[in-house]
Amino acid sequence: MGGLIFGQPPKVTSNDFGPAVLTATSNLREDSDTSFHLEGLYRYQVNNNISITPGLIVIFNPEQNSNNDTIYTGVVRTTALLWGLFHWTFNPGQRAGMIE
Repeated sequence: MGGLIFGQPPKVTSNDFGPAVLTATSNLREDSDTSFHLEGLYRYQVNNNISITPGLIVIFNPEQNSNNDTIYTGVVRTTALLWGLFHWTFNPGQRAGMIE
């Protein structure tokens, strides 16, 4: 089973926080550029209890800044069905397993 995910993280388009008097050099704390997230993945079912899901995550304009280089990150998720009661997922990018 494969998947393609595309999205956009939250973006600040308007903000009242800042100095009382605005000048040309005032920091408005608004995001002038737009960041996008693209993820492609494919789940391999090893057996009834184990699946492996390699994927590629691409982030365009990281931190809402078009001056930043595009980020490419590979990921491998391993999911095991233990005793038929719950799923346990190991993702090296996380600090601990996630119970679903």
